[in-house]
Amino acid sequence: MHATQSDLGGHLDLLSMFLLSGFALAHAAMRWARRGPATLAAVFALAVGVGMAGHLHGGDVPVLGHLGNAVFAVQLWLAVGLEVALWRRGRRGDGPRQDLRLGVASVGTLALAFAIWTTGMREHPWCRPEALLQQHAVWHVLDAVAAYLLYRHYAAEGVDDSHK
Repeated sequence: MHATQSDLGGHLDLLSMFLLSGFALAHAAMRWARRGPATLAAVFALAVGVGMAGHLHGGDVPVLGHLGNAVFAVQLWLAVGLEVALWRRGRRGDGPRQDLRLGVASVGTLALAFAIWTTGMREHPWCRPEALLQQHAVWHVLDAVAAYLLYRHYAAEGVDDSHK
């Protein structure tokens, strides 16, 4: 998308965002409902479909630019809310034991990525299209770091490291 500025590239760029937010939401919903992979697949497909529908419908949204970005943000906030609820459930002994450090690091990294992304918008005084290092590129790198931290958070769930 960024090299060609094509419509197809733009759709694939947003699709990659919905694959991430859809998975985070579906994984949290599956664990919250105490269901299996069929629930994960159904929620994932629904979330990605809703995301793409919002993107294709279009429309301007303050701060976020357009509806596709807003759907991405809502899906991430729902996932974070479910993760917090799962953490509380685990503290009561009625759910998975979770170490929130990696989850919080993931959310913090994504928040930093978003803050940097907003400075690259056309109307922002820091926007410099001619610069070699672009805020949007930093957004992508930090998104990858956030996705890795989220993976590590999921992978560490319920692991008993008390023997260390």
